[in-house]
Amino acid sequence: MNIRIRFGAQTCQQWLMAALCVLMSLAGVMPVAASKTDTTYTLSSMPIVKMRDEFNKTDAAVRSRISRETSTYIDAICKVLNNAAAYDAQAKRRIDDLKDELAKATEPQKRYELCAALYEEYSHQSFKPAFTAAQQCEQIGRKTGDYDLVAQAIIYKVEILIKGGFFREASEALATVDVARCSEAVKVNRLIAAFNLEFENGFYFPRHLFNPNLYLQRMNYYYEQTRRLVPAESWILDDMNVKMNFNKRNYAEAVRWSKQLLAKLAPSSDYYSTALGNLGYNYMGMGDYTNATCYISQSGIENIKRGAKDYAAARKIAEVAFITGDITRSYMLINVAMHNAEIFHSRYRYAEIASSYPKIDNDMYAYTQKQHTRLLVGFVVLAVVAVLLCGAIYIMVRQARMLHRQKALIEHHVESLSDKSRQIEEINVQLLEAGRIKEVVLGQLIMASANHQSAMEKLRKEVLRRLTIKDYDGLRNVFDQQRGEAFDVLYHIDQVLLMLFPDFPEHFNSLLREENRVMSRRDERFTTEMRIFALIRLGITKNDDLARSLNYSVNTIKSYKTRVLNAALYDKDEFYRRLMA
Repeated sequence: MNIRIRFGAQTCQQWLMAALCVLMSLAGVMPVAASKTDTTYTLSSMPIVKMRDEFNKTDAAVRSRISRETSTYIDAICKVLNNAAAYDAQAKRRIDDLKDELAKATEPQKRYELCAALYEEYSHQSFKPAFTAAQQCEQIGRKTGDYDLVAQAIIYKVEILIKGGFFREASEALATVDVARCSEAVKVNRLIAAFNLEFENGFYFPRHLFNPNLYLQRMNYYYEQTRRLVPAESWILDDMNVKMNFNKRNYAEAVRWSKQLLAKLAPSSDYYSTALGNLGYNYMGMGDYTNATCYISQSGIENIKRGAKDYAAARKIAEVAFITGDITRSYMLINVAMHNAEIFHSRYRYAEIASSYPKIDNDMYAYTQKQHTRLLVGFVVLAVVAVLLCGAIYIMVRQARMLHRQKALIEHHVESLSDKSRQIEEINVQLLEAGRIKEVVLGQLIMASANHQSAMEKLRKEVLRRLTIKDYDGLRNVFDQQRGEAFDVLYHIDQVLLMLFPDFPEHFNSLLREENRVMSRRDERFTTEMRIFALIRLGITKNDDLARSLNYSVNTIKSYKTRVLNAALYDKDEFYRRLMA
């Protein structure tokens, strides 16, 4: 709904110039303080700073709920605004089609209808082409000689002049209509235009200077005139009642009339979106911001889809967003309203926006400063965190290097311990083997000793018997005949070695070339070569020890060893390694 106050023509121009200067300053870097006088020279009967302060006094839970609900409707209109270019393109195509038809039309009546249709399209988009279309309608109407067409064209001019804020010019144009020559339908349209002119004047001029309210009195006059020409249930009367109650700030009654009006209008009608907006503005006056945003948003969406630029929904939702604390979208929407006013070329819309823009811009500036401060603090905190993080990374790298060195040292110690463990295991194996050898050797020594003792006892008895009978010659034979296992040292050695290394002959021969392999004779278990190297396997490695053990000379031992090594498949070191394995 359009809410304005009227100045004189010269005062109005001065005021608008001042408003434009203010708006130009808003585009710069310096913030403009919000006006402190919301009730003196203002285009809005709803002081949004005061309304915001009252809203902030309500319970926090209530504020949160309302902000959440209004945000949903703001989201809806913002989503449609994102596609505004596509809707504008559709409107342009409609206008281009009408222009093409107008260029081809020759019949005056048809040309008038096309110019009227062009006026309807332009009246929502741009002041100048809409006014030109209305003038063309008037020219064509005068050529036809049908005064109703002329009067209606003048009413078109009045409507667009009101939208542009040219109230004096609108009043002058309306005065040129010869009411006596008009049909009843055109008279009704003239009364509606006159009523709307007084309504807009009533909010453009500081009406508190008039007591009583002259604009409301004139609206009542035109209302009574209209009542005589239209049915009592006409939606036109409902609309007039909405506006008169709005003028009186009787918002609850205006809401009642608005609902009644919407029930009579078809949703597809041109005025339906305007009625939706009026209902939302009255809810806003009541402080019901949820319903206000709901209906204003619907009104704005319908106008955006039409490709319109003259709607006030963007400004009013910006004000609701300002009141409920959504400052970023409030600023965005008020700039959309400003952009639309620039496209429409309406000083009226400029003046409307100027009443809210400084307040919203001031809050946006404060919000931006606060965000800047937060970003600065965040940056400082981030820088500190980054420094601490770098320090932590440096310490972690040093710790990692230290741990790496300690790990390498531990691995070295573990490897060393593993080597020592393997050595201990090898020693244990050797000790076990030595223990087993000792057990075998000890057992063989005990058995050999027992056999030797038995043989010696037998020899002693035989010697005593021979001495008793004085058979001295037989005594010599007795000693010569004492042969056998009990007196055969090598036999006992072979027995021990075979018990320790049962497969030694086969393994020993596997180390020699096939043609040099040695085989045991029947009367002995080991050959001399096998016996020497078996004793070496047993751990007797010195030639002197081997010679004494076998009752051989050292040279004999060396000779046998050289002979075997020459016949071996491997070199000396490998031969001994395999022998010991």
